[in-house]
Amino acid sequence: MESTKVLLTEVKNKLIRNMNHDGFDKNQNVIGLLGKGYDELSMCKILWFILNYKTDNCKPFLSSFIANVLELSDITGTELNTAFAYREYYIPKTGRRIDLVIKTARRFIPIEAKIYSDEHDNQCCDYLSYARSLDPNASLFFLSIDGKLPDTAALSDDGEVARHTRGISWQQILEWLKEESENDSPIQGVIEQYCKALAVLVNKEQKDFYMEIDKLINSPEEIKAAIVIEKVIEQKKERLLSDYIDGIRNSLKGDDRFDLDPRLNEQLNNTERISSYYSFKKSTYPGLNYNLGSIGIDNYNKEFFLVLRFEIDYRAFAGFCVWYIESDGTLKQLQRPDETIIETIKTRLYCPEQISSGKDWWLYWQYAASNNQSEQEAGPNFKNPNDEYYELFDRDHLNTFIQESVDLLKKLRDSIK
Repeated sequence: MESTKVLLTEVKNKLIRNMNHDGFDKNQNVIGLLGKGYDELSMCKILWFILNYKTDNCKPFLSSFIANVLELSDITGTELNTAFAYREYYIPKTGRRIDLVIKTARRFIPIEAKIYSDEHDNQCCDYLSYARSLDPNASLFFLSIDGKLPDTAALSDDGEVARHTRGISWQQILEWLKEESENDSPIQGVIEQYCKALAVLVNKEQKDFYMEIDKLINSPEEIKAAIVIEKVIEQKKERLLSDYIDGIRNSLKGDDRFDLDPRLNEQLNNTERISSYYSFKKSTYPGLNYNLGSIGIDNYNKEFFLVLRFEIDYRAFAGFCVWYIESDGTLKQLQRPDETIIETIKTRLYCPEQISSGKDWWLYWQYAASNNQSEQEAGPNFKNPNDEYYELFDRDHLNTFIQESVDLLKKLRDSIK
């Protein structure tokens, strides 16, 4: 017990010293202040601008990026001079857009970027297939936080796609740009701001701090104390999730407008989703499904329901979606409601224009936090803890956030006739 207390005290003291010396604030940047530091489109747009910067009839950053990040050293001379970077490159047949594409006179190089958003089914397969229709030897570059390849669903079951997909990381781009920034350039200010945003994105300062903490844990007693602390923290994090969701559920209990239909909730097994939430890189999506009424039964005896769903991904949010029950009782979410279902739903809304079919199963949604609706400032981040998350361990802050979430659900429910 004593060694555990000593270790906790030392970690706390180091954390305070880091905060007092602005250890986590020195990378403040305009991109982050505008709430775009975690936005894939914005981060890709700035990278696209840097890559296409031209001076003395050449693109020095694009040439260096191709050689040092993509490691395509065989693109040289005349071919290199024809290189150009495109963003949100449109694929006609699928309607999808590739985040970044570099084209030369001979090659088509697609780069799909991810920060915290999920991959779509067959996404990488579609991109590589299109690239290879233009360039038979094309490879897909998958840009992510850690440089790992995407899930198999995005690659499809085709092993050929995985073999021709290469992982690169935002960390690599940060390191590359830091080297490039040593060469004076008219866009030096842009690069400096972008590097600071990248440092926040890849948690560089936090990783340095973790290395300091790592030095505190060396002896068997210290390891034992750390494991005890780890287990207790895991329990507290799970309890926080349970208290938050239970707080919302209990606040709405007794309100006849909120039907927590067992048919739409029991199969989801929230208890299991909460207990495994922190064990996976992605969310297990614990949440609550409120039944807003049946939309109808199709020819296969599937019954469709309009659902007001509260859910925790990285952040907490709520919105409208469609779930259905198979003839055998299995509960499923409807990925892309057709226009018939969309039009039926719109007749039930006071503001039907907010509903759109979109590309996934959400018809409309909002973050639970009331302060801001941008990704970076949308309240507590349960997967990548921020200050708002830590504050939830204070009961008053948790109760406030529960009330904000309840207020959002009530606002959404009031939009239904």
